[in-house]
Amino acid sequence: MFVSINHIELIDGEPTITGTNMTVMDIAAMYVMNGSSIEWIINEYGLNPSQIHAAIAYYYDNREAIDRAIATEEAVMKASGNSLDTLIERARVRQQST
Repeated sequence: MFVSINHIELIDGEPTITGTNMTVMDIAAMYVMNGSSIEWIINEYGLNPSQIHAAIAYYYDNREAIDRAIATEEAVMKASGNSLDTLIERARVRQQST
């Protein structure tokens, strides 16, 4: 018997890993753009592999829109003197507040 579990939900219009404060944009920034390994994300954020894979799949299915959102976020951060590392740190803070 196959059971499908949906790990992504929209919270305030933002695709987010169900039951967490981690957004698909957070995972894409770490895994796709920063080259962080799935194992590192698991250890740093307390997620499981299926959650991360669901976020990555969602990212690739919606790549154009999420890349635009990341670029916008990066532009705002650069204007304030921050970097992609700041985005990753914000994800860590949000996840710890779960």
